[in-house]
Amino acid sequence: MCIKPGCKAPAHPSCVISVAELGNEVADALKEQKVAAVMLVGTPLQRSSIIDNFQQLELKAGEPRVLLLNLRDESAAGANLTAASHAIFVHPLLVGSQQEYTSCDTQAVGRVRRYGQSRTVQLYRFLVANSIDEDIFRDRRAADAEVLLASAASGDKVRPIE
Repeated sequence: MCIKPGCKAPAHPSCVISVAELGNEVADALKEQKVAAVMLVGTPLQRSSIIDNFQQLELKAGEPRVLLLNLRDESAAGANLTAASHAIFVHPLLVGSQQEYTSCDTQAVGRVRRYGQSRTVQLYRFLVANSIDEDIFRDRRAADAEVLLASAASGDKVRPIE
């Protein structure tokens, strides 16, 4: 998905994953580039309607192709978002422990990559080069890789999720 000036709207729906504090800024940036987006907010019934509309196979012109998700919002935890072909993390996931990182990351990706997904899903992670965010991301991913290797060595059947 491109949000630079002159880019066309994405052909397939995308999920943008963020924390609540950045949701409005991301929505404003997309709006400025004329990319229709909707934030997953409201009552449980409203949220369900937003997800149902997003999951439509045929989007009409002007309908939101981008769903903004709050990474820490429990109501989005079980959301089935197989209409999306892109999952975009607009910032690194900063949490207190490796276990929490792995759990949140896997759950966020799993909203898009799940049974019923017919397209290849592209994952994007925005990081500032040469920053503490980049260091933390690398450390967390390295720790995840160590767990996968240890599980594989013990005979467990594992499949890494990017």
